Amino acid sequence: MQMNYTKNILVKMNLYLFICCIFSMHNLFGMSLKNDPQQQVIIFDLDDTLIQVNLKAYLSIAWKAFPRNIGTLMFLKSSRAKDKYGNKRFKAIKTDEFSPGGAATSFAFYGLYVNNDYHFQQLIPELLKAVWDNAVFMTGANTLLAYLKQKGYAIVYATNKDYTSYKHVAESMDAKYKNAFSMYPTCTLVTHPTKISLQKWKEQMNNQSNLPEEFKQLVNQIIEAKPDQQNNVYFADGFEKPQEEYYTRLISLLDSHNLADKEYIFFDDKPVNIEKAKQKNIKGHVVKNVADIVKGLEKEGVLDPNNDRELYEQLEKEGVFGFIKKVSRYFIKS
Repeated sequence: MQMNYTKNILVKMNLYLFICCIFSMHNLFGMSLKNDPQQQVIIFDLDDTLIQVNLKAYLSIAWKAFPRNIGTLMFLKSSRAKDKYGNKRFKAIKTDEFSPGGAATSFAFYGLYVNNDYHFQQLIPELLKAVWDNAVFMTGANTLLAYLKQKGYAIVYATNKDYTSYKHVAESMDAKYKNAFSMYPTCTLVTHPTKISLQKWKEQMNNQSNLPEEFKQLVNQIIEAKPDQQNNVYFADGFEKPQEEYYTRLISLLDSHNLADKEYIFFDDKPVNIEKAKQKNIKGHVVKNVADIVKGLEKEGVLDPNNDRELYEQLEKEGVFGFIKKVSRYFIKS
């Protein structure tokens, strides 16, 4: 009986060791497959995910609008309506057509179809410039992107910015961050109106005899814009997130840049954009700041507090993590 008992103990111990061995192999090989820059592509939205507009922009807008256009500026908010995705957009008075996404195209649409006031049309390019000039990385974003790029991960920007806005923001950001903003992505997908829509814009502009020269220049920039293949910036042909066609074009763009058959990880601040991405087999995380992005990258096996300690320490210095996170990371280090 004692022999049977000993035998049972030995069998259980061997089974336990076998299970531990299986789990160890799974962790070892699973992590090596997951944490693989050659197999994972990291896709980022821009506004309120990686970049934001600082307070100086809003002060500048208010100053430029005062006193003549303050009333019109206040009216902007109430002149928008929700589209079928819940996004607030300007709506044409005569046609009920919604403005496209992107700051430049949206305000150009407003000046052409909603409010033809000469003085406000004159103000629109100045408002946009205030926004573009005051775009900055969110806290820790520049450090995180540089680290991921150094590790060999392919980074992609997938944004609802129109090309005109993206171009000006990229120029502003590159001037502040030594060309880092444009250096990070392998490719970028922006939204932009279709040629058919822009032809209508051109006709609408020609029908208005008294337009400020600055506003006309803005509209012409939008009409004449073309994909910037030299910097790998491409158009989504009139589609925007969360439209399914946007993600179809995104995947096609990734394929054309030798990024097919990889694991795609997408970060965006809007839940509906993430839901639609998941329907196209793109892993997604809703984020509000860089700390959320780090958390998502941990879940996907891209980052680890111990293996990437240098990054975490730098992000902590920059104020990415709150007090609780700092305390928890102190114990991880210990």
